[in-house]
Amino acid sequence: MVGASDVYWGVYAKDELDVSAAVSHAADTGRPEGLPGAEPVSNEDLLRLSCAVLVSAARDGTITCGNESQVQARLVVEAANVAVTHGGDAALAARGVPIGPDILPNAGGVIASYFEWVQDSERGPCRSALQARPER
Repeated sequence: MVGASDVYWGVYAKDELDVSAAVSHAADTGRPEGLPGAEPVSNEDLLRLSCAVLVSAARDGTITCGNESQVQARLVVEAANVAVTHGGDAALAARGVPIGPDILPNAGGVIASYFEWVQDSERGPCRSALQARPER
């Protein structure tokens, strides 16, 4: 991993980010900037970095037909819903850049939500409240 960002700003390390240090730093500060051994970089500049895989996970519409030509990754993965717009998708495809659609990385969360819903519905609307009450 060479770069990471939040919604506002990112960090980049030419060789490799220390993932453990990045996670600890983000937990301590709430932001990626200031990570030792990494340079600050804008989110727009992160798209321009040469890398094998670009994972867009923060918000929708990150990659569009207006900025797709700047994307240097060999593969784009949408971890956010619709991280690549329809125009961006078509433009990347025309360049031969494959896109892992958002439905794949998000499928596990959807499946887990379904199972939680099933478990809650099996309890019934009053059962969980009755279970919380002490016996008389």
